[in-house]
Amino acid sequence: MIFDRVVREHVVRRVGGVFFVDGPVGTGKTFLYSVMLLYVHAQGWIAMAVASSGIAALLMKGGRTAHSRFRILPTELNKSSTWNISKQSPLGKLLMACRLIIWDEAPMVHKYAIEWVDRSLRDILGIDIPFGGVPIVFGGDFHQVLPVVRWDSRAQIVSTSLKSSHLWKYMEVHKLSMNMCIMGMEGADRNK
Repeated sequence: MIFDRVVREHVVRRVGGVFFVDGPVGTGKTFLYSVMLLYVHAQGWIAMAVASSGIAALLMKGGRTAHSRFRILPTELNKSSTWNISKQSPLGKLLMACRLIIWDEAPMVHKYAIEWVDRSLRDILGIDIPFGGVPIVFGGDFHQVLPVVRWDSRAQIVSTSLKSSHLWKYMEVHKLSMNMCIMGMEGADRNK
């Protein structure tokens, strides 16, 4: 269902969309991302796989950290910052050709980083809709690590999360709940 909704209805048709795949560890988020990336690349299209942590980025084919791929500089991060990337730069051309962006572990990053990417894609692509009309899939688990903010209270830390961003209202949320790792082990036990 999630694959069809994202890939067949948005990526194939080149219709923008903002999605969030919510699920704890073991529910198949990385597998879902891999299938989406494989399909898009098999069509000869460009898809970007990023994550908020290096470990999560390594689990996706061609994955990089979001900070590396999008040149997010934490020292320059505020509610109005944007990239200084031209359309003619290699990254600008890559973004203009991109059919899908997958961003894993999104709850770990400050909302300003995601808003920075949104504003920048709108600017580079010249389309004033979320993320310039590039379908984007965020994923993660809000029960894990929230953004790290120095010397702030719990309420202030929560206010920096993706759910507190003005972009959250555009997110189509899909929940994964079945632990596929446990299901796999139970199936293996039955086959003994």
